Amino acid sequence: GIDGVGVLNKITRVVSEELAVNIRSMDISASDGVFTGRLNIYAHDARDVQKMCENIKKIKEVKSAIRIQEQEQEL
Repeated sequence: GIDGVGVLNKITRVVSEELAVNIRSMDISASDGVFTGRLNIYAHDARDVQKMCENIKKIKEVKSAIRIQEQEQEL
């Protein structure tokens, strides 16, 4: 997405306040005015993740939001 003041705040507000999803970890980086990020979340099901992606894409600075399913690692 397009980097700017408050973008991270908008994204975390959608995730934690609007959808009540807990963030496990977050990796955000920016370069030349463009940011990329990856959120690792606790979600009830795939529909919650889809709704979260749709709501994040409504933020004007965000260009895409997709689900990447990773295998749960055993401890």
